[in-house]
Order: sequence, then C-alpha cells, then structure tokens
Amino acid sequence: MNKTRGRLKFLPFLVLISILFLTACGGSQIPVEPTRVPTSTATAQVDLPVIHSVEVDRNEVPRYESMELTLAIEAEYSNPYDAREVELEGIFTGPNGNAMTLPGFWDGEGSWKIRFTPSQEGLWTYSLTVTDVRGNSLPHLGELTVTPSELQGW
Repeated sequence: MNKTRGRLKFLPFLVLISILFLTACGGSQIPVEPTRVPTSTATAQVDLPVIHSVEVDRNEVPRYESMELTLAIEAEYSNPYDAREVELEGIFTGPNGNAMTLPGFWDGEGSWKIRFTPSQEGLWTYSLTVTDVRGNSLPHLGELTVTPSELQGW
C-alpha cells in the first residue's frame, strides 16, 4: 500500500507532462511568416534658408563700440520687414558664458544686417540663423575679440 501511494503522487505530474508533450508534438501547426524588413521611401528634400556670406566690419572691437555684420541670405519671403515671413537672429556669447540674442534687419538696400555692441572684454562667439516658412538655416558661426576702451558704456 505504501508503494502504491508513492506512485500515485507522481501520477498527476506524469499526466501533465504527457498532455504537454502530445500538445507540442501533434495538432495543427501555426504558419510562421518571416519578419518584414522596412524599406526606406524617398522623401522630398526641403530647401531651407541659406546664409551665403557674412561680412564683418571689424574682428576687433573696442568695448562699448558698435560692430556691424552684413549677410547675404537666400530665403522665401515677400515682405522682408515681416518677421512672420523671414527672421534673422544672432546669438552673441561673451567670455563669461552669458548670451545675448539680437534680431537682424533688412536695410532696405538689398542687405541683411545685425549690429552689436559688446559690454565685456575678451573673446566673443556668435551664431547667426535665418528662419522662413520652410524652417531654419544652418547656423553661421564666428568670433570676435573685444579690446579695452575708454568708453564708459550706456
């Protein structure tokens, strides 16, 4: 009787294993499809605005004196005075890491300009971008050196 009880303990386990084995080996097979590899589709290239050239009136500027950058750009707009259509922006970063954002403007004679008056001596960097209805241009990067001056500022 003791041997029979010991064998009966394994009976549910053997039945479960048998069911799993029969289920895995028999019955209908589920078809397996290979994973589809996505194909790239050509997208339309958007012509973004472009900064063709930047003329700096001077690369060394005395502190509190003004400098002017003149840009030749390519952008889509019908009114150069409407910032909703086209916008020129310059970000000037001083030696201490503080940044100043300045708007550019259309001079009415065929050029875009930004004027900047530095307030701190040392090396400044700038980034210029043009934005129109198509998006932002790649930035034009530059730097200038600010020298000591007798001017007292604003």
